[in-house]
Amino acid sequence: MIVARLNQKDGVGKTTLALHLAGQWAREGHRVTPIDADPPGSALDWSGQRAKEGLPRLFGVIEGPPRVAGLMRSALLAADLVLIPAQPSPFDG
Repeated sequence: MIVARLNQKDGVGKTTLALHLAGQWAREGHRVTPIDADPPGSALDWSGQRAKEGLPRLFGVIEGPPRVAGLMRSALLAADLVLIPAQPSPFDG
């Protein structure tokens, strides 16, 4: 199954949600490969930090290109499920 979590805003929990879901699915025995297409590469940083601390890595992380618009369209077309995390604020109506 392909799950896309998309939102063009920063700081809404995309990476956190993706890594928690990936970790749980990996513990359940599913093969999981998150693709980190955010320019900051936070998921890739997380994976590297776990390795430095000697913690097991339940899955590998692939870094994708930062072409957001084209990549989002491709993810939407390929996904079986799309999650759009949002952080509520007074300006999001």
